[in-house]
Amino acid sequence: MYAVLSKENELSWKVLMLLDKPSFAGGGTNSTLEHKISMIDNAFANNSFLIGMETTSFGDTVRVGSIWDGVSFSGGPAKPEEYVDIWNDNKRFSFLSDNTVVLNTVVNNGSPSAEYISDKFKEEVILVQIPQDQGVSVGEIYGWDESRFIEV
Repeated sequence: MYAVLSKENELSWKVLMLLDKPSFAGGGTNSTLEHKISMIDNAFANNSFLIGMETTSFGDTVRVGSIWDGVSFSGGPAKPEEYVDIWNDNKRFSFLSDNTVVLNTVVNNGSPSAEYISDKFKEEVILVQIPQDQGVSVGEIYGWDESRFIEV
């Protein structure tokens, strides 16, 4: 399990969303799914968190494997045709490791949480792995020491 955290202050983070690897990595063929899961696993093997970024305004240039140069995205595989409408009709949020998009997720434009989450992504947002022996809840505030959640 993974948690999307927004920074509240120097010592605390708020849980915005919880993500389960098989459900958020999905889409496409099994080889595509396996590749995406492998990219996520490799990113977390090298980093304690992934950096979040709202990427709606960058359109179809933001794909898993795309590189962020500080201004725009380039590279990455073409998106399957059946996903174009899904991506275009929603707010898109991406998570990067070493300036490479590792994960894209969407929030429905019409949902009550879309603007709230979009506002949070204007600040510092990260994706972290939840330790197997810990549990967290959406909306709750915790400390994060780059490996474990801490009560605040």
